[in-house]
Amino acid sequence: MLNCRFFCVPLQNHKDLFMKRNLIFNTIRLCCVGLMMLAWMPAMGQKRDRLWLEDMKTRFRTYYANDKIDEALTVNAELIDYYGEIDSLEKESNARWTRIAILNNSSRYDSLLVEARRQREWFKQKQIWDRYYQSWQRICSAHHDLGHMKSALDEAQAMSNDAQQRDNKIGRAMAYKQMGVSTSTYGRWSRPPRSSARASSCCAKRARTRAS
Repeated sequence: MLNCRFFCVPLQNHKDLFMKRNLIFNTIRLCCVGLMMLAWMPAMGQKRDRLWLEDMKTRFRTYYANDKIDEALTVNAELIDYYGEIDSLEKESNARWTRIAILNNSSRYDSLLVEARRQREWFKQKQIWDRYYQSWQRICSAHHDLGHMKSALDEAQAMSNDAQQRDNKIGRAMAYKQMGVSTSTYGRWSRPPRSSARASSCCAKRARTRAS
């Protein structure tokens, strides 16, 4: 009679073998899923960024169109951070200028003074001189709108001196124009139209230079 021990594997061994195979299979499957996720993550992140950006732009336009200024400023701040993270200097510059424009258009002149000074320094660091002087001009106009005529004139004079040192024609033109506007109200100088005339002359020269 044959001994069955040589032909039969105990039931417990079968169970252990099945569990080991199942464990190996699940481990391999998890590794494959992990590798696939790592491969997909960059594409998923890029898609999320684009969708997020479009959503933020839509939210900004909606908030601003409905005079929800605080909400629009919050979205604008997030856009500034985003453009800074992806090193898009032009878009970040435009977003920072938009922030100044929002405060100016909503007549928040006290906040505008703080924000325009802050952004002016950023434009200076990045050597974006047109925006630099435009921000400075907003500081002058904010003082003017608040009734701080002497401060408006002092800022315009400082802006003019700075533009002279840098030989920046657009900066000088904006400074002269602001000096003419402020002096016509404040009456500090006897011939305020001269500043406006110099501004027009500078702008005309700038236009001819760009056309040539």
